[in-house]
Amino acid sequence: MRARSAVLPALGLLALSALPPSPLPGQPPPVAVEVEELAAPVAAASLRQLEGDAAAAFADGDLALAASLYRRLAEAQTLAADRAAALVTVAWIEHLAGRPEASDRALEEALFAEPGLRLRAELDDEAFARRFLDAQPRALAARQREAAERARTGVQKIAAGDLGGAREALRAALDLQPDQPRTLYNLAVVDLREGKSEEALAGFERVLSLGQGRPDLVAPELRALASTSAGLLYLTRGDAAAAEAMLEQATALTPGDAKAWGYLGMARERLGELLEASAALERARALRPDDLEILDALARVQVAAGRPVEAAAGLLEATRRLPTAPVLWLRLGIAQREIGSLEDAAASLARVLELDPENAGRHAEQAAPFLALVLGDLGRAPEAVEMARRALAWNQRSVEAWTYLGLAQKALGDLPAARSSLEQAIALDPSRAETAYNLGTVALAAGDRLSAREYFLRALELRPGFAAAREILDRLESGQLPAAAAAPAGKGAAARGGRGATRAAASYQAIGLRGHAGRARPPRRAGLPPPGGGPRRRRARGGGGGRGRARRAPGRRPAAARRRAGARQAAGARRPRADRSARPGGGARPVARRPPAPGLAQNRVTAPVRPAT
Repeated sequence: MRARSAVLPALGLLALSALPPSPLPGQPPPVAVEVEELAAPVAAASLRQLEGDAAAAFADGDLALAASLYRRLAEAQTLAADRAAALVTVAWIEHLAGRPEASDRALEEALFAEPGLRLRAELDDEAFARRFLDAQPRALAARQREAAERARTGVQKIAAGDLGGAREALRAALDLQPDQPRTLYNLAVVDLREGKSEEALAGFERVLSLGQGRPDLVAPELRALASTSAGLLYLTRGDAAAAEAMLEQATALTPGDAKAWGYLGMARERLGELLEASAALERARALRPDDLEILDALARVQVAAGRPVEAAAGLLEATRRLPTAPVLWLRLGIAQREIGSLEDAAASLARVLELDPENAGRHAEQAAPFLALVLGDLGRAPEAVEMARRALAWNQRSVEAWTYLGLAQKALGDLPAARSSLEQAIALDPSRAETAYNLGTVALAAGDRLSAREYFLRALELRPGFAAAREILDRLESGQLPAAAAAPAGKGAAARGGRGATRAAASYQAIGLRGHAGRARPPRRAGLPPPGGGPRRRRARGGGGGRGRARRAPGRRPAAARRRAGARQAAGARRPRADRSARPGGGARPVARRPPAPGLAQNRVTAPVRPAT
């Protein structure tokens, strides 16, 4: 704020040299005239007339009347600098009249209105200059008290949902105390809750920039709050790298903040850093073991990272503590299917429907398509069709429901209906390579090799590394794959393929962000050999002769295998026994995509930011 000089108002005021001398010692000061005695309102006369009257009273030596008129002139000013200048005139007159307390009050008011005010050299009075300097810290303290009161009012109005009133109070506080970190932070909270994400992000970053230059100015917990809030906003903008940097700063400042660790895990998930994401989410779970958002995100990341056994073990424990949380049962069903424990997966997903029978929390809408897939895996195609239709009754635009309905219909041999359902799915989301692949398998089973080839080519166009589609195309081109080979055989007709299968497109609970597609391999289905017909062999580490791997003791499994077996037993996993008689010649397998997790429909940040008090 530019410093203003305190001068007697212009427009005809008396020069300082014409001011009467101070009253002599022993003379009584002039009688003070109360403002209330001046009944004429300012609106009745122009400011120029009021100023002239004040100057005349001063020239006549009526200091009390002059001080009162100048005070009225100060109150009529709209600019803080003009008001401060008039109040300094009042202070000078009160000083000349021998009323030090009144002079001090006027100086404090002037400096309250304009903290950068300076005395002009013409006021060459040592006592008055000292009085002016003494008033500066008192005026600054008064501004800080008033700013704090306005800021408290703003926080109260945020809590009451009065965002307009909160903004007004917080701006008034910043006018009194600019760059106050907590007030800036709370104003950014108001911006965020009003949907002004860019302004909110700028506010949070302003708080952080103040802390960089003056770490003592911004408390660590406030910097952590601003970092967490900015990190979430970066996540909504799709800038996971910036979000990770902000959230790492937040966890360093407040390592006991479970939410900051949880959101850091989500940012790393978006970056594909699944192991690091899992570590951050495990830290968050240790701090808040019953936080559904954290438990949901951790299970999602563990499954995507190829650790469904760990996910299932953690979810089994969580469901014992929180048996009525549908999202935990949904995640447990997903993990159990990844392990191959299909009956357990079906039971867990059915539990979701029991807890949310009317789809009030939209959990049933998420679980029903996946349950249809699991029922198809179990060879219960009629039930799978019924469950998929139930999901569509809740959401006609569910790509997963149309997809799994098509797969179940194909398992029943109703190829026209299967093709129609899958075409509905691809019309809703043309970007899904697995839907094009599944349409190819249906067309191939119906003997329409030309359409099948077009669908497989489309799947490869959408995902160039789609190994299952490439294999089928190669076999079609070479004439090695008769149309009949694509028909479902035995159980698991809706199973996903081997390395060509897609992982889940997980979503972010509560902040509605689309997640990272994992890379873990799904469980091998019964009777479905890997592409190429024969079993895969693990290539030995070491030299080209394949003998680089150290031998282990006979009859003893590696430690990692022993750990996995123990965890699988704890999770209740039961891998189905392979049906060696089914589909000896191989062929095209349908590929299923996991339905999105709860929260996908909420495609926006819901501001977990709290005001700083």
